[in-house]
Amino acid sequence: NENKTIVAGSSINSQVEKTMVKKQLDVESKEEANKKIDSAIANAEIKTMEELLKGKESTQKQKINRWLVTPTIAPIYFGSFKDGSPIDESLSSNQKTYNNSVSYGLSLSYTANPKIKIRAGINVLNLDYDTHGFVFYQDTKAEMMKNIKPTLQGSLIQIKPLNNVETQLDRVVSERFDGVLNQKLGYIEMPIEMTYKLFGRKLGIDLSGGFSTLFLNTNEIYLKSDGLNMKIGSASNLNNIHFSTNLGLGLNYSVFKNFSARIEPTFKYQINTFSSDSGSFKP
Repeated sequence: NENKTIVAGSSINSQVEKTMVKKQLDVESKEEANKKIDSAIANAEIKTMEELLKGKESTQKQKINRWLVTPTIAPIYFGSFKDGSPIDESLSSNQKTYNNSVSYGLSLSYTANPKIKIRAGINVLNLDYDTHGFVFYQDTKAEMMKNIKPTLQGSLIQIKPLNNVETQLDRVVSERFDGVLNQKLGYIEMPIEMTYKLFGRKLGIDLSGGFSTLFLNTNEIYLKSDGLNMKIGSASNLNNIHFSTNLGLGLNYSVFKNFSARIEPTFKYQINTFSSDSGSFKP
């Protein structure tokens, strides 16, 4: 009886241990399963956040219009730092008036980032000015101005500054005519510039700088008087290609989502406009 009791007791203990082990395994299995579920949820949340961030970034990128084509038009205020004359040194001290004109063209810009844009373009640019204070008359032995390549008509016109009339001009007074020399300079301009936004969104201010290459396409000199506007030649000292340095301050106003207006006063200093004998003329 005692042996049976012992055997029965050990059998019960064994079953209890098995039950406890099974429960412990069940608990551990549930914990592992819960860990796996938590890990899967965490990974899913991370992926969701990454996708949202990527989506946000792509949306931001889509909002930036990298390339932009813009028509441009600009009034031109032409002038010179010095009073010299590129036509002839005898006209260096003569009065000059600079005529305003208009430039027009197209600009292509690339937005590198929200602050910086790089742009290039092509413009038609016309400049002209008048030289006053001389008289002219017809002479078969006329001496032409130093830097004028004359036409046939121009080769028969003698031009004398007023300060030389008394000593050098021996013509009858009735044969003299007061005149104005008009020099026309036309260019195809190709600017390359960079703009940096200083501040502003809807109303923005930026600074621009760069240079332009100018290709000569108009070179004419006219003699104007009462009822007369005669082409007498072209300048012999103009380079076919020259450059300018550009510096501007721009004001942008966003009218609509895809439409904005811009005004940008720009100072341009021309370099190497003349091949020689510019008479200190600094356009």
